[in-house]
Amino acid sequence: SDRKDQMANIYSYDTGSGQVTAITSHDDFDVMWLEAGGGVLVYEQAGYLHLHDPADGSSRRLDITARGDFPWARPHWEEVGDTLTNASLSPTGKRALFEGRGEIFSMPAEKGDWRNLTRSAGVADRWPSWSPDGARIAMIINESAGSGGDYLPYMFRKAGIGPLVGTRTWGGLVGIWDTPPFIDGGFITAPRGGFFNTEGVWEVENEGVAPDVEVEQWPKEVAAGHDPQLERAVAEAMRLLAGWTDPRIPEPAPPVRVKSPTR
Repeated sequence: SDRKDQMANIYSYDTGSGQVTAITSHDDFDVMWLEAGGGVLVYEQAGYLHLHDPADGSSRRLDITARGDFPWARPHWEEVGDTLTNASLSPTGKRALFEGRGEIFSMPAEKGDWRNLTRSAGVADRWPSWSPDGARIAMIINESAGSGGDYLPYMFRKAGIGPLVGTRTWGGLVGIWDTPPFIDGGFITAPRGGFFNTEGVWEVENEGVAPDVEVEQWPKEVAAGHDPQLERAVAEAMRLLAGWTDPRIPEPAPPVRVKSPTR
């Protein structure tokens, strides 16, 4: 129950007296996936499994180590702060791009959040760079993009940043949470939050975001070594750059401060 401070914890209920007693008191993350067996309770909280013994009221976090072949190749958390390289400052100076362990990160100059732009654990992304004025870019979308993958292109278009290239997104911009598991291990999902636009109209859910330039990723072309959506997105970005001139003032010739005497 989340009866206290809206944080889900475990409570016991006495069917005779109706008394409710708190068993756990976590104040950072909700208790989830409660199971019972062998006279103890097991639950997940903050990404860890915990064991609670009702007999003596003790609780402890379980330390689980799973060893396998090539553990270095498995997905894992890694501190990348000391490995960031190849910085690229945005044209506005408000953000900067960094390369770190094959991922591209966007960092704020002052206030704001950091963002992993690539999230491609199987690919080493290198040499991040901005478009000349930070605006002339295109976004690739397809039917596999849902939830945040629906919302990002929607806001990309609303902000007028550039064209959307590819195919219509999945259309799954709805939130599902707080659906407890059944006692037999099954579960259900139910929508708890949806998306409506600034005109007060429900949008995106079950319809997706349509591209400005529709390009199918035909298997025949992919097998031939092409990436139709990427190639068209690059072509659109280059089209937007046509006629663009660099607003930066070129550096003048070095000044002559001292002249050698002439004879």
